[in-house]
Amino acid sequence: MPPYYISVMPQSLQEEIREKLTAKLTERGEYSPEKIEQMMRVKIYDLKELIDIKDYAKWADDEIYRDFAMKLEASR
Repeated sequence: MPPYYISVMPQSLQEEIREKLTAKLTERGEYSPEKIEQMMRVKIYDLKELIDIKDYAKWADDEIYRDFAMKLEASR
């Protein structure tokens, strides 16, 4: 699964995202454990309307670049 899916991010990042989503959805009166679990299975970019995803998107972009660089080096 590509690194921009929340489920493949490090546990610490997943917990941060879960906390931010819980706070935002609670603030809106839309919180439910099921909704949080559903959102934790999407791409980080799908949450940009709810939370600031800048750091998480950077992590995903760095992982994609690292994977690409490793594949490029292996092909030489």
